[in-house]
Amino acid sequence: KFSAFIGSAEPGTKAGIEVQNLRITSSEEAGAMSGRSEVIVYPNSKHAIKSTNDMMKIYFHFDNEDYSTIFHRRKKDKLKYEDNCQYPGFRDMLLETVRDQTIIVTDPKDADVIVYSGARPDPADAGRIAEAVKNGTPLFSAGVINDPVIAALLPGKISILPNTGIPDRLRLKPVNTDDPLFIGLNSMEFGIYLNILPDQDSHVLLSYANGSPAIIENKSNKSKIIYSAIAIGADLIPGKKAYDPFLLRVLSYLSGKKIREENEAVINSINGFYAGFTEENFGRFGFTLSDGLLVESINSSLHVINGAQEYSFSSGLTPKITLSKWSITSINAKPEEPKREINHLYKYLGIGKFELLAKCIIPKDWSSKSVFFSVESGIDDIAEVYFNNMLIGRVTTNMPEYWMRPHYYAVNSSLIRFGEKNEILIKTENLRGEGGFGSCPELLAFSGTGEAWKFVPDRINCLGKGGVITEHDGSSRRFDTSLAFPGVRWEIFSDSVDIALQNIASFAAFQSGNKINIVDLSGTKNLPTDWSAPWLLLFRKGKEHPLLLVFDQKPSQIKIKHTGEAVAGISIERKGGAGMILPLWLYGTASVDSIEWNKSIPEETLARIAFWYPRAFLYPVELDEKFHIDEASGQIAIRSEYRYKKATGEWSDKNVKPYAPVSPLAFFMKGKLFESSTVKDFNLVTSFGNYAACDGSDTAEWTLPLPSPDLSVIPAISGFEKVREIVNMVFSSAVCFSAGGGAKISDWTPAFPQGTENPTIFNINMHGYLAGLNQTMGMPYLLDEENSAALKKRVRERIFEPIELYRYKSAQRWREEPMSGIRYPVFYNSYYVHTTKYAEGFGSSMNYGDQNETAHMILAVMQALADRFGQRDFVLANRNFIYHAARILLVSDDWAYMSCHCRESGLSATIDMLNCEYSSMMKLARLAEIIGDKALRAQALYRGSRRMVPTLARFYFREYAINNNLVDYPENIATCVGFTEQGMHYRTKGTLPNMLDLYDMSQGIPSDIIPLYQRFLHKAQENYFKNIVFPTLFNKEGEYSLDTTMLSIIAQDSVIESSILEKAVISLLKHEKKIKKLSSDWPGMTLVPDIAQVLYKLHGVVKIKSIKNSELKVFKYDPKLKILYIKFVPETQAELILQSRLAPADPSFKVDPLGCITITTGPVGKEQDIVIHF
Repeated sequence: KFSAFIGSAEPGTKAGIEVQNLRITSSEEAGAMSGRSEVIVYPNSKHAIKSTNDMMKIYFHFDNEDYSTIFHRRKKDKLKYEDNCQYPGFRDMLLETVRDQTIIVTDPKDADVIVYSGARPDPADAGRIAEAVKNGTPLFSAGVINDPVIAALLPGKISILPNTGIPDRLRLKPVNTDDPLFIGLNSMEFGIYLNILPDQDSHVLLSYANGSPAIIENKSNKSKIIYSAIAIGADLIPGKKAYDPFLLRVLSYLSGKKIREENEAVINSINGFYAGFTEENFGRFGFTLSDGLLVESINSSLHVINGAQEYSFSSGLTPKITLSKWSITSINAKPEEPKREINHLYKYLGIGKFELLAKCIIPKDWSSKSVFFSVESGIDDIAEVYFNNMLIGRVTTNMPEYWMRPHYYAVNSSLIRFGEKNEILIKTENLRGEGGFGSCPELLAFSGTGEAWKFVPDRINCLGKGGVITEHDGSSRRFDTSLAFPGVRWEIFSDSVDIALQNIASFAAFQSGNKINIVDLSGTKNLPTDWSAPWLLLFRKGKEHPLLLVFDQKPSQIKIKHTGEAVAGISIERKGGAGMILPLWLYGTASVDSIEWNKSIPEETLARIAFWYPRAFLYPVELDEKFHIDEASGQIAIRSEYRYKKATGEWSDKNVKPYAPVSPLAFFMKGKLFESSTVKDFNLVTSFGNYAACDGSDTAEWTLPLPSPDLSVIPAISGFEKVREIVNMVFSSAVCFSAGGGAKISDWTPAFPQGTENPTIFNINMHGYLAGLNQTMGMPYLLDEENSAALKKRVRERIFEPIELYRYKSAQRWREEPMSGIRYPVFYNSYYVHTTKYAEGFGSSMNYGDQNETAHMILAVMQALADRFGQRDFVLANRNFIYHAARILLVSDDWAYMSCHCRESGLSATIDMLNCEYSSMMKLARLAEIIGDKALRAQALYRGSRRMVPTLARFYFREYAINNNLVDYPENIATCVGFTEQGMHYRTKGTLPNMLDLYDMSQGIPSDIIPLYQRFLHKAQENYFKNIVFPTLFNKEGEYSLDTTMLSIIAQDSVIESSILEKAVISLLKHEKKIKKLSSDWPGMTLVPDIAQVLYKLHGVVKIKSIKNSELKVFKYDPKLKILYIKFVPETQAELILQSRLAPADPSFKVDPLGCITITTGPVGKEQDIVIHF
């Protein structure tokens, strides 16, 4: 709060104040940051392109969010955020290859050429454009034109064709075969959405095969105008480097200014090896400063944390008290928790309210400081915090990401009993799942106001990030993180540095000559520095994580600093800079019993020190991974070659041998997936398995199994008319809805992609657009004729038109990871505000989530269209869209848990976010095969083999985590569901099974995941069903109690008695409330595939093993007559292979030993009817 006194002003006069340099912040930021030195990220210097007079000046009009600084979710709270526009999105991407020859202008009158496409009218801008065109500025317009003044300029009348389902497609042909605009024209068929009636003073440049115009031009000499019914961004001219080479040709033709055209680089293998995931990949290290590492985490204040232990570097210590011990009391939670003593890692299972109480003594010398309470990673879900019975702050459900929102609250000095016991009471409520602290609560003491630190990153890749930090006093240091090492490397440029230590040091050990000296630090002010080895071991008595400090320069002085009796830190001094200091967690994530270490350091510990400290001088910071696909052996050979940051100080070991680690999670799956004869166990526990490496070499060689896409399809089961009637009734109601919240499909239009109630949203949310399609298109054969037509109309509106008519607004945003400069689109309007601060005009405070799910949806629907709906040419005409849809999966691929994740910044690969990962790569591999891109297919298969590891490892990792004490309350763990940046994520006992646990990706069960389980798990998943799913299948009244998707999961991948499955499905279909709810929004569409799986489990004996490049119109099996009916149309390179448990009655259908029947496909485009009796 602030106020102004105006009492001295003359009565009757006006008075006011002017406030400058005011920033609106959250309450917690205004509190804690008043004392804490926040870290601000600044850009590394980049070479800027200078504009010149001969550049082509282009004005774009797109009704999209290329310049938007408003971030708006479709939510009831209508929250809007303002953030930087990182770059002008789609239009900038169109000019990516010619940025030095073109410039985007902001006024049409300044342009050499104008580009226009618009679904939503904009009369003001249309008027400016029309005036410029009338004055002679050329215009290229494409797609839908909804501004009448622009339509009046065009050389013809444009109208939108009605939606009759999947659009017709025809090949294109230039009127003049020598026209340079169309050299290399794509020979595939393009969708027809618009009708052009040319004016008399125009001529056709490009037409469809039936003669109807596709691109026209006016004949007027005053202003050149070209109109195209093919949207901007379409793959008209394949094989070029630019996203839309045809657009660049048109711009050059209209403006008279030449711009270059480059061929697309051909990616070839070198000696059979392709570049792997390490090329152009920021992994988990994007956007935020806080990262989970191999055995520790680093937060946005650059504090490094391992469990309840923490250290940080600065030019001066901030006193701190960690609050790791609490008592918990259940207030109204169900199930009720017993009152008990816990630590901050405890997760409570009950839904409801709890009270958490901690007590601590605050030192008397804190009375002159500002004291703050902090929980960096939040309290799940909501909480009020009381200090000595006074409320100091709260987080409520109307706050963004409340379940992980930081708690930073000032504690008024009048509330504190200095030198005495104080009580911190937290009244918290768990709303779902499990609750608890996201990080260890702390009390912090600041002197004065904190001034910002400057961080300039110069390294970010899949292993980590690095750069230089400069404090306000000018002191500077560098840090580098690496997932390939159990510690963070620091390089101190200043003559002194303080290391704050929380719960780390009561004793120190060092070597002098042949003797190991152990010093009690409680009463020690200065530590001897007459060491004969470059390390200092810090430890406490108990089950702890001892910290080994490795130095490359010998310190001249080390001072011990205390808070009360506890060691608060050490101060290190050396003239000319303290040099490299690498704090290394000697036992990794595991704790070790150090109760007797104050007497003698164990020999095993000394051997461990001798093993690890020299490796700190060769710190792995870059990885160059390559792979080779061996189809014959069914293996992918992988070579991981490392580059290191070498220590150069007087103490550094110049003869240290290299070592090449692999992901501990990959090594954890040795014998199941991973194989290597040279990679050995280094016997150090990490959050993802034991650290393992090839010792003595910079390259590790290893293999993973070669995956293959699942192209199977199950038939509709005939004879269950009542069931078919119910699912079609539900579908017919549900298909009218859009994407939740009761929004009708007609409410979301290209002009208002998320409804007129959200006018600031211009771009299409592909996640919402595709809701229900991924599931239904996989098994649509139970649908009646009317519903099949409705599905195809929805498919046209929700996938064909966004890609082929409104490409310029088909991505939610075009993003740039600030520290690496890597660019990519996101397709889902799901974002969160992160806490890392950037310099003004740089970076982004938004953190988009769940983009891997949307990528899977896009790829899966496109693959289904190509292989089962006869739309192979749709894929071939939109290759560039496929590359961009998959890009987020490829540029944020994690080294440790070996997949993409749920946020741009990483966070986790768990539940639905992990369930989609493997299948995404299989869909991409199949699409690449259709396109004919061998390198992309190889890349997708290799990435898929990596994603096998976390997808399968979660079925086995629970035991590893328990055996190595990685979890404090192992009795609560039901099953591992994936991996976060901190390691295993799990469901707790007592929570109901969720379709997202191990199978569903929130938009259906990826078709590849169950075949993967059945190939590799060897029934490991049966424990999940036996212990978690089956006990909750029915409620006390005997009704099926889970959702419809879980019923499909049970049918596909469990051993369940037919009678029980029949009881469940009958119960579900008779449940009027559930059927009514399903009918009230889009999820009801998915009842069709869910019930289809149940019927197939009960009565199916034959399925399609593989179908490619076909239109599958009818696919049904009659279990009474044992007859299979197929009606399909083969396209180019079609394939149809059946698999049956029964032999066909007709011996002309040949069956191989695996039960496969290859069907000979007839002429391309000719419908075939196949009837097989069994």
